[in-house]
Amino acid sequence: MNAFARAQWHWDDMLPDDPPDFRERVDVDDWLQSGIESLFDQGNVTIPNAYGRSKVVATHDEFVSRVVDHLAAQQDRTYAVELILIEIIKRGFKRDRLYQLAVQALGAADGFDTAIHAIATNLLDPHVEAYVEAEADCLALEARCGF
Repeated sequence: MNAFARAQWHWDDMLPDDPPDFRERVDVDDWLQSGIESLFDQGNVTIPNAYGRSKVVATHDEFVSRVVDHLAAQQDRTYAVELILIEIIKRGFKRDRLYQLAVQALGAADGFDTAIHAIATNLLDPHVEAYVEAEADCLALEARCGF
C-alpha cells in the first residue's frame, strides 16, 4: 500500500459511519400547534433556515380567506363573521355559549376541535416536510458549530 492510499485509509477510518438523522428530533406536532395559534393571533407561520432566513409558508390573511371560503360554502354571508368566529374560538372558553354557537356556525370537522382548526391545519400540512428538512438543517448546523 502506498503512502497516499494509507493516508486515505486513515482519513476514511476517522469519518463517522453514518451521520445522525436530525429529522427524528424535529417536533412536528409542536410546530403545527404553534402555527395554528399564530394564525389565530394574526401572525404568519414560518419554517426556519439553517442560515437565518425563515420562509413564510402561511399568513393570517390566507387563513382568513380560507375561513371566508368555508363560510361561503356554509351559506353564511354576514359581514366580518369570519373574524368574530375565529376570535371566539381562539379564546377557547368551551363552556361559553358564544363558543358553542361559533363551533355550530362553522360546522363539524372530523378529527379536529373545530372547523377553523381543520382549516389552519390543512393550510400548514403541505409545508410539514419542508419544515422538517429546514429544522433538521438548523439542528445539524448547531451540532457542527457547537452552539
